[in-house]
Amino acid sequence: MSLQLGLSKHSILSSEDDVNHISEDDMAILASPPLPTTALQVDDIPSQAQALTKRSGNSKAVKAKTKSNPKKSNAGTRDSVNSGWSGIAPLKKLHNIAVSLKSSNILYQSWMRAIRVVLGIDNATRWFSWSDMIEVAVTNRAAIVDWLMENSGSIGDNNLEKDDWDLLQKTHEFLLAFKEATLDAEQGVSSLSDAMEVLDILLIHCQRTRVSRN
Repeated sequence: MSLQLGLSKHSILSSEDDVNHISEDDMAILASPPLPTTALQVDDIPSQAQALTKRSGNSKAVKAKTKSNPKKSNAGTRDSVNSGWSGIAPLKKLHNIAVSLKSSNILYQSWMRAIRVVLGIDNATRWFSWSDMIEVAVTNRAAIVDWLMENSGSIGDNNLEKDDWDLLQKTHEFLLAFKEATLDAEQGVSSLSDAMEVLDILLIHCQRTRVSRN
C-alpha cells in the first residue's frame, strides 16, 4: 500500500518498523478493548422510543431557556471557541496574521514581496487549511521572522517567538500524517482494509506523539 511508504517517510512508523512488523507496544495499542456497546433487542424498542421522546422534550426546553437568556448563550459560545485553536497562542497569532494580510492590501503586498508565497487562512470547511497555512509558515520561517520585525507596528501582539515556532513545527509534523492518510484514502483503488490499516497507523502515530510530549 502506498501509504506505508508515505507515512514511514515522515516517521509515523520508524524506519525499522513496517506495518507488518509492529512493535509490542504498538500491538498493545491496537489490541486495547473497544468502547462498550449495547445491542438493541426487539423488546427494548418501546423503552428506547420513550427515552428518545423524553430527550427530545428536554432538548426543546434547553433551546427555549437559551433563547430567554441570550447573554448566557453567547458566553457559552465564547468559552467553546476559546477551548479550541484560539486557546493556543501560536495558532491564534498565525490566524491573526492571516486575517491582517487578508484585510490590508498594503500588508499583503509587503508580504508577497518578502515571502513570495500566499499564507492562506484557516477555514472550518476547507480540508488541510491549518496544515497548509502552518506549512507555509514553518517552510519560510527565516523570511517571515524578518517580515514580522519590519511590520511589528502593524501586527500588534502577534509576533511569533521561538517557543511559538517550536510549537508550530510540532503541530505541522503531527497534522502532516493525517493529510497524507486522507489523500491516500481518496484514491480509487483504496479498499476498506486499506482504510482500517490507515486508522491503525494513525492510532499508533497519535499514541507515540502523546508519549513523546509527556
